[in-house]
Amino acid sequence: NDNPVYLYTVCAWAPGRASVMDRFLWTQPLVLAMPEASSMTGQVKDDRGRPVAGALVRFESLDIPLEGFLSDRTDGEGFFDVNDVQFIEPVELSSPLSTSRGRFTTTGGILPLHARWFRVEASGFASVRLAYKEVPGKADVVLRPEATIRGRVVYAGTGLPAANVPVSM
Repeated sequence: NDNPVYLYTVCAWAPGRASVMDRFLWTQPLVLAMPEASSMTGQVKDDRGRPVAGALVRFESLDIPLEGFLSDRTDGEGFFDVNDVQFIEPVELSSPLSTSRGRFTTTGGILPLHARWFRVEASGFASVRLAYKEVPGKADVVLRPEATIRGRVVYAGTGLPAANVPVSM
């Protein structure tokens, strides 16, 4: 078969329903089931306790944020209501979350990285990635001023500079 195979990401959202996303091959039929929606609410403030207006609060379901899909912008008082989230049973999280070779562990097993995180971003502030235990839920967030980190990447053992190496946080 010489036909190329493409993987597509499809998103759907509607008032009162949980937004859904699925990746599928173009050769397969697609059905997106949209359950009733739940909400994640809260308030975003800076490290001095002042509300942060216009912050983007989004669930990490897509690599690139899609405004209005599992997301909301804070109002003038810093409040948000992401109201297109699927109901999620509570899970017990260990406190604090610990890492072991890139995996985040909980008392109930591995926390699915794609399904249990949301991010808060605002101009002038460092973005924050937070775990959540259940939906519906409430999360108050504190943003700290953005900063610049400078340094170098070197090869272990030799200390020689490692050129063209991607670095992320």
